[in-house]
Amino acid sequence: HVQIQHAATHDHLTGLPNRAYFEEWVHQTLPRTDRGLAVLLIDLDRFKEVNDTLGHRAGDTLLEQVGARIRGCLDDDDLAARFGGDEFAAVFAVADQREAQRRADVISDALEQPFDLGESMVAIAASIGIAMAPGHGMTAAELLRSADLAMYDAKRRHSRASIYESSLDGNDSVRLAMLGDLRDALHAGQLEVAFQPQVDLRTSRVAAVEALARWTHPVHGHVSPEVFVPVAEQAGLIEELTSFVLAESLGAARSWLPTHPDVGVAVNLSPLSLVNEDLPRVVATELARVGVPPRLLTLEITEQTVIGDTPRTVRILEQLAAIGVRLSVDDFGTGHSSLVNLRRLPISELKIDRSFVGGMLQERNDDVIVRSTIDLGHNLGFSVVAEGVETTETKHRLHALGCDLGQGFGISRPLPLDELIVWLAAAAAAPANPSP
Repeated sequence: HVQIQHAATHDHLTGLPNRAYFEEWVHQTLPRTDRGLAVLLIDLDRFKEVNDTLGHRAGDTLLEQVGARIRGCLDDDDLAARFGGDEFAAVFAVADQREAQRRADVISDALEQPFDLGESMVAIAASIGIAMAPGHGMTAAELLRSADLAMYDAKRRHSRASIYESSLDGNDSVRLAMLGDLRDALHAGQLEVAFQPQVDLRTSRVAAVEALARWTHPVHGHVSPEVFVPVAEQAGLIEELTSFVLAESLGAARSWLPTHPDVGVAVNLSPLSLVNEDLPRVVATELARVGVPPRLLTLEITEQTVIGDTPRTVRILEQLAAIGVRLSVDDFGTGHSSLVNLRRLPISELKIDRSFVGGMLQERNDDVIVRSTIDLGHNLGFSVVAEGVETTETKHRLHALGCDLGQGFGISRPLPLDELIVWLAAAAAAPANPSP
């Protein structure tokens, strides 16, 4: 009976209490303490990378050591717990927020020391959200929700720890629910990637595909990336989402490499990804792990990134280009990037925004913008891709203007990998079809 009770209230891997035990402990302790109570939510950074590169056994070893280090930072009267995945928690009595921050720093220091996993040493870090009772919540659920918001804020700001404040709560309940659901979906592998072909407008041959994240929510159904990507950015999940899409995309490219060795894949980068100094190493590691030539990977950055580039962004882009991947400016024409910025960055491609392409046959100004963008791109030595190609007439007009590649529903809708493989085979078997 004791063993059954222990198994129901403790994590089998680390031996730490689980979420149910943690919440009951907080519930019992809150009325009895005459000091403040700090609840810390601790989420590991780069854990998925360890799992993917070294395997789940190494990941489990890392989680065991993380649990032991967190427990070692606490006093006998404090509590540490593992909630599942790479999420841990701690709770202890403190005098004020300053003391809570200091103790969070002790945990951060401990977790930033390298971990010995046998065959390799790995370094990770953690994002910590801090909530204080009673000011940030009167129940365990309220305190964990506040700590969760603070933890996402720490991820977003790339800081070690963040203390909850009311401004973090200025979001509607639907978004907050979606934030938690998106995190669960990422951890449970519920997101998918679809691929939309890009064709050479001269020959109709496939040049590349763009990878597009897809999420089917159990309640809300299909959720647009325009909705969940900003949620991921605000919640500090964008690196995890980017890593997922990159791994899925390169894995897919590896599967068609033997039969379609020149078909590349394009992956979108959030502007927030380009403040991550570790990004070039992550990309290089994933390319080597999967075995896809760097020339077949295009990373798409927004025009907003080009406008607001910083020395760090430029350095990261230059490191990515040095790997051998291509860089593309997405949604070109919707911002106000200068020629100086375009010339300075190691860009290979411009993508004309669909809002101009869709109206170019009806609106003279749109046609002028598309033609001017094609000329600008070519004069700067870039290839040019038109998004939103919906009709054969639009495809022919773009070819007449000298546009290099096109993508859109008039060519193909985004396809799951199994359908894409069939589509690529059919496209390869068809005779070359030059546009008039």
